[in-house]
Amino acid sequence: MSQRVGVTSSDLSQLAFVASQSGTNIQTVENSLRILGTQMDNAASGSKTAAEGFNELGINVKNADGSLRDKMSILKEAADKMS
Repeated sequence: MSQRVGVTSSDLSQLAFVASQSGTNIQTVENSLRILGTQMDNAASGSKTAAEGFNELGINVKNADGSLRDKMSILKEAADKMS
């Protein structure tokens, strides 16, 4: 499953634990990570709608070299900015 959603198995285990503690399940986490990845790809490819969501949080989806950042770093940054 970790390869399907693009995170390490360790990160996925941590997310599964948090999900279980908050009353949700790993399928919801998996779907959310897929959506995040799709929106990151869309933003990086120039979708104004996708980019606006990240920009409103002050999040850049690309690294300095132009490559896409990893999902967990984006997820953690978004969580920090929304807390």
